[in-house]
Amino acid sequence: MQFTPAERRNFERYVKGGGFVFVDDCNHDIDGLFAKSFEAEMAKIFGASSLKKIPNNHPIYSSFFKFDGPPNTSVELNGWGDDLVHEYLKAIEVKGRVRVLYSNKDYGCEWDYDFRNKRFLAVDNTRFAVNIIQYALGA
Repeated sequence: MQFTPAERRNFERYVKGGGFVFVDDCNHDIDGLFAKSFEAEMAKIFGASSLKKIPNNHPIYSSFFKFDGPPNTSVELNGWGDDLVHEYLKAIEVKGRVRVLYSNKDYGCEWDYDFRNKRFLAVDNTRFAVNIIQYALGA
């Protein structure tokens, strides 16, 4: 992905103005083209060290449903992308709040699947979408 200079300015203004962006890498390959290009764009806008791993006890994991960190996806467990289960999410915080939440876990594709595709998961990770929305709408 690549932003134009105007898109970078608009993205920065939106985020620093209190907006929330959830970005999910559907290939979930930490060395893939999307991951590298997205992280490079965030570094251009917010600085090289702005996108950081968030701890598994971050409030986003308990804003509604309780999780011990980012829930796994069946896509990870089936070995797509880099064949890793990513045990963290990354974020850019502004004034102590996550404003850009970045995932390599492929939640987006998993959440749009039929519920039967998640039948092997102990906990339906779609609940984490509720947490993200709850957190984003919080103070």
